[in-house]
Amino acid sequence: MEINSRLNHRYDAMKAIISYLENLNKPLNIVETGCIRILDNWEGDGQSTILWDNLVNLTGGMVYSIDIDPIATSLTQSLVSDRVKVYTADSISTLTELALTDIKIDLLYLDSYDIDWDNPNLSMEHHLKEFKAAAGMLSKGSVVAVDDNIILGKGYLIGLEAERLGYSTLIDSYIRAWIVE
Repeated sequence: MEINSRLNHRYDAMKAIISYLENLNKPLNIVETGCIRILDNWEGDGQSTILWDNLVNLTGGMVYSIDIDPIATSLTQSLVSDRVKVYTADSISTLTELALTDIKIDLLYLDSYDIDWDNPNLSMEHHLKEFKAAAGMLSKGSVVAVDDNIILGKGYLIGLEAERLGYSTLIDSYIRAWIVE
């Protein structure tokens, strides 16, 4: 799959994640928190929902995108195919509800709570809660990825938990990603 070079600091990670997922050779279930906020903002936000939509249109499967902002979810829904289910809701409660279904996640992509680089704790803790809410949907070979990582970024606490659980690192860059072992 072609990956937009305008992703800048996200490019290598997106390439690694998408390559890994394509090599699974199966329909994919992708769950993301946070969605498109500004049309064509590849450099700033990354437009991950468009990438995931393109991927499941090649492999089969579904994308479940959760964001609390109705303006963002409306924009996102207008840009994607019917293989993307967009939820306007709290990510933690929605992940908890999805965990009660039979959905197994191939990619859990966490990017919902903007980080305050001067005080990253709230964002880190929120993303850890999302990870824990979705944990029952993960299985061996699933990928967990978190955007916006510079030293103490959104994925710091998830990284500690992934290490404790024995996950292997797929990539450690601006996007950090682990494979469930």
